[in-house]
Amino acid sequence: MLQRKKLHCFSLFALLLLSWNFSFTSGQCPPVKEPCVCTSSMHEPVSISCNNAGSLLDVIQAIAGARNVQIDSLFITNTPIGNLPPLAFQQFAVVRLILNRNVITDIDPLAFDGPLLDSLVDLDLRFNRLGQVPGQGVGRLRRLHKLNLAHNSIGSLANRPFSSYASVDYLQRLDLSNNLLLDIDHDAFDGLRNLQELSLEANGLSSVPTAPLSHLRTKLTDLNLGSNRIATIGKGSLNFPKLTSLSLEYNGLADLHMDSLAGLTELNYLYLTGNHFTQWHPDVYKHVGNLRVLAVGEMAISRLPVDAFKHIPALIRLEMSEAAIDTIEQGTFQRTPNIQAIVLNKNLLSKIRVDLFRGLQALSAIDLSKNRLTSIDDRAFAGLTSLRNLDLSGNELKRLQPATFNGTFQRTHDARVLYLCNNPWVCTEELEWLRRWLRINRDIIIDKPECLSVCNAPEQLRNWPLRNDDFEVTALPILPDTSANSFAFSTAGWIILAIILAILLTTIGLLALVRYFVSQKHKRQKEEAEERRVLSSAASGYQVGSAAGSAYPGSVLDLNLPPVNPNVPIDDRQHRFKPAVGTGISDCTNVEYFPPALNHPVPSWAAKIRANIHRRQFPVGDSRTSQAKLVAEAAQSTRPDNPAGQPPHQCVHEANDGTNPTVRHISNSCLKKLKISNFTNQLRTWRRLQLCIVH
Repeated sequence: MLQRKKLHCFSLFALLLLSWNFSFTSGQCPPVKEPCVCTSSMHEPVSISCNNAGSLLDVIQAIAGARNVQIDSLFITNTPIGNLPPLAFQQFAVVRLILNRNVITDIDPLAFDGPLLDSLVDLDLRFNRLGQVPGQGVGRLRRLHKLNLAHNSIGSLANRPFSSYASVDYLQRLDLSNNLLLDIDHDAFDGLRNLQELSLEANGLSSVPTAPLSHLRTKLTDLNLGSNRIATIGKGSLNFPKLTSLSLEYNGLADLHMDSLAGLTELNYLYLTGNHFTQWHPDVYKHVGNLRVLAVGEMAISRLPVDAFKHIPALIRLEMSEAAIDTIEQGTFQRTPNIQAIVLNKNLLSKIRVDLFRGLQALSAIDLSKNRLTSIDDRAFAGLTSLRNLDLSGNELKRLQPATFNGTFQRTHDARVLYLCNNPWVCTEELEWLRRWLRINRDIIIDKPECLSVCNAPEQLRNWPLRNDDFEVTALPILPDTSANSFAFSTAGWIILAIILAILLTTIGLLALVRYFVSQKHKRQKEEAEERRVLSSAASGYQVGSAAGSAYPGSVLDLNLPPVNPNVPIDDRQHRFKPAVGTGISDCTNVEYFPPALNHPVPSWAAKIRANIHRRQFPVGDSRTSQAKLVAEAAQSTRPDNPAGQPPHQCVHEANDGTNPTVRHISNSCLKKLKISNFTNQLRTWRRLQLCIVH
């Protein structure tokens, strides 16, 4: 599960990176019209593809918007061009030009004149109808590195066809495969001083063109002579000391001389598949000690001797498909300790011995499909810690021993593949260990497309998926240990997860803290702005003086209350309280007076509320209105920004004689809610007091 989460995280990161790359590069495509399409990538910001156009003129008109843009790749395919006219691309700078399947028979000497003469590096003319190597047209290109003339009708390389090329010092790769060449003139490649890769595959050559390539013996690194008619290779025919890859596939070679490969000291890749070898001669490979990949399939070798690879210990990949191999002597593969892939499909092997692959710690892929395997020794693949791909499909296997895969198929980031389909598996208790192991390791791929791994017996389980659970087993063998490093990996994974969670939680905490301080700052700014507004409103009606009739200009009602009754004591601890008439207040026990005097000026509206509510006495049953309603109206009228505010909480202070009650209306609960402990904060305090009165 942790691996999947990590994979998902990396996949998400990769997706974001690709999205960024697309957004960065997509804007570099110039406008083009049908049938052309422009695409962008990190390596090719501008790649234009035109397929099935009516003519070359239609293509030029469709890509007219790219005249001032460097085109990394321009594909023109399946378009009836015929003769490539002069100045065909005169207004375009193209690095790679692909002109495939366009029925081109001739190229005008001025066809590429213009920016292409210096910009074109790669020219692909495959699948056309050229009868000879294009001369002046292609020859005028000054910086051409790669020329592909494969799948044409070129039958001769006479008259030094490349010698006049302006790019003779630059041309490094030349493909003449699938043409009609029967022979190579001795001067065919004159002028090509730096040619490194040459393909003459699928022509009609009967011998290695040693003489025509003699001046390139120290330059060539890749030579493909496959699918010709070369029957023998004499000593010294392949004297190319810098050659790293050589293909002689499908040539009808009956054998190789002991010194046929002499001089190929740097050879890494040798392809001999499809020849007529009947036995293995180890000494053929004594001159290619650095060989890393060897393909010798589709022969009738039948037997691999113990010393088959004694001269090529550096081998990392062996391909021997359809080689009629039925016997591999003990210790054969141990001569190649670094081998990584062994392909032995479509041979005649009937059994895999326990020693066949023993000790090959670098071996990651084995293909044994479509042999005649009926048995595999217990622990035959045990201990192959690098094994990730094993193909056993298409054999006659019915069961496997419990320790067959001990120590193999360990969990990594790489996919694990064990193809088991097309075998007559007998799904009894004897095979239940394998089925249970496959259920535990569900990420191991066991099926191919249209090839499912199923039971063949017993009858009630025929065609039942091999991995499915279907019956109880009384005794099960111990499963093979495929997780030698699982504990270490799990511990490391949990540590990484804990670190990620810690970082995430710390980040969330910091963000919450920042948000809190920002909200507090905004709250203070809002309160200060509100106070400034109230102060501005109050200052407009504030009057200094001691006249008894002064009033707040914003009021809609002048209280005109009776004078203070000097006989009513102010100390509320000597009296009791009751709700004022019409207020709906049920409890007036939590009530206190304002301080009797303040030593600082206050706005007129606040002074009026204090004077008219807390220091005046109202006759009970006053005919003008109830005392509670009068107080509510006075409080409402003194708040300019909320004339429709809710009536205040009001209580009545009753004197000892039951008459002349004193109106009270500020409760401790309201004051505590507003966190007012004294009245020395001037305007802010009075603003809070007003809120308490109104609400």
